[in-house]
Amino acid sequence: MAVEVGIDNAANIAVFRLSGAMLADAVCSAIDELTAHPDFTPGMNVMVVFQKGCDTRFSVVDTMRVVDYATSRVAQLGSGYRLALVVSSASDFGLARTYQVWSEALPREARVFHSLPEARAWVSADMPVSGVRVRRFGPLRPAATRKR
Repeated sequence: MAVEVGIDNAANIAVFRLSGAMLADAVCSAIDELTAHPDFTPGMNVMVVFQKGCDTRFSVVDTMRVVDYATSRVAQLGSGYRLALVVSSASDFGLARTYQVWSEALPREARVFHSLPEARAWVSADMPVSGVRVRRFGPLRPAATRKR
């Protein structure tokens, strides 16, 4: 996996561009590369761009490993920031959404986008991050008994 890290201090945004074969260990290493970057500051907004042709070789277990790794790096990553995951394929969208849902307990807000300009606008918006969100689900009922 090739990782290109760019940091725009004026906009408070770090940008990851991922290409090639993407494995869980490489993503964890990329997190360390970001936090070790001399221009990175904890709490900086982050955009992760899955380049066209990025070969995601992730299983459910791999996705959970990355969530656990990011959780263990909260002190280095900071809190109150926005994480935009920008994808170009349906399979990457599903993977990114899985990561988004499983990592909701982290002290930042994450969203998945197909459009780089939309992701940049959201990450750059001057709005407070909602923080940790808790989802509550009601009891599941068979489809035949659901109210419409």
